[in-house]
Amino acid sequence: MILTPKNSDSLKDVTVRAIQERDIDQVVEMHRLIGAPVNAETVRNWCREDPYSRRLVAEVEGRAVGKVTLDTAYPPYSELVNLMVHPDHRRRGVANRLVQGCIGEARSRGHQIILLMTEPENTPAINLYARNGFINCIPGGPGEREFTWMMRLSEDSVAGGFLRDHPSSRFTLPRGRTRFHGCLLYGLRWDDPDTGDYLGLLLEGQPGQPMRGGTAPRIAAATIKDGTRSVDLLIQEEQETIEAGTDVKFQLLTVNSGEEDITIEGIGRLHPKGVRVSEESTHSTTMKPGAEAMAQFTAGLDHRFDVPVLSFATVLLTLSVKIRGIEPPVLVTAGFERG
Repeated sequence: MILTPKNSDSLKDVTVRAIQERDIDQVVEMHRLIGAPVNAETVRNWCREDPYSRRLVAEVEGRAVGKVTLDTAYPPYSELVNLMVHPDHRRRGVANRLVQGCIGEARSRGHQIILLMTEPENTPAINLYARNGFINCIPGGPGEREFTWMMRLSEDSVAGGFLRDHPSSRFTLPRGRTRFHGCLLYGLRWDDPDTGDYLGLLLEGQPGQPMRGGTAPRIAAATIKDGTRSVDLLIQEEQETIEAGTDVKFQLLTVNSGEEDITIEGIGRLHPKGVRVSEESTHSTTMKPGAEAMAQFTAGLDHRFDVPVLSFATVLLTLSVKIRGIEPPVLVTAGFERG
């Protein structure tokens, strides 16, 4: 199953833990050696409790020899950033242990999705992530800042559920973007050749991290067929930006594309504190084959919203759609840039 790490490293004496003040000098030195200098005060700030980012180090024989950050501001998403290993300790499994530490941290927080960005020509890094269950989701190219995005979907996600039920499924990553109900999105797809069932997850975003105009990658749509049951879900935002004191609106489009009725048993909401999301129009509970339904949502920020700008300024609001007979719930996400 592509969602499960396939091997473990051979290094036995490495410990992955939260960064501590005793690591400051070693982390500063590690950053200097890889050409990304930071000062001691910056690292000291990293040691303080942070509700939105978790910084881990790999310790070998009492020294911090690797570091990684896991941003966790927008459930169910985490982002793995700034993975580094001291030059004297590379090719010993340190990076692998750090990646596994991030997977464990995301799991402990109930986050189903981990994203990361890497250079498309960095084969060793891509292989490392692939061994730990990451798949390419938005391919990069040779252009400036066109890095490849990779994604890990947990065993608790709808992809994990689909693959448990359809273990012979084949994964494909279509080239470029796919048109889905009028929207151009990047696509991931699993097809079961034995049953004809499939799962598609479609992403909003772009290769890499542009200096301006970039949006955080997110699952904006899903399509799933399981037997005679088939359904499409799509998030559509009415505005591009969000700011305190001003409401934004988005819709959830649901299409019953199967041969039997489907029942929407509930729509949950996942977002950080300081975000309010309300459903303005009620979604249909039972949908006949061929039926479409549109639920309208309003969102806003209040004074409790204190998420710093991380890799992106995008505010992510995720809906968890519970469909009878499809386990677990399907996650689709709206995104707004800060005004």
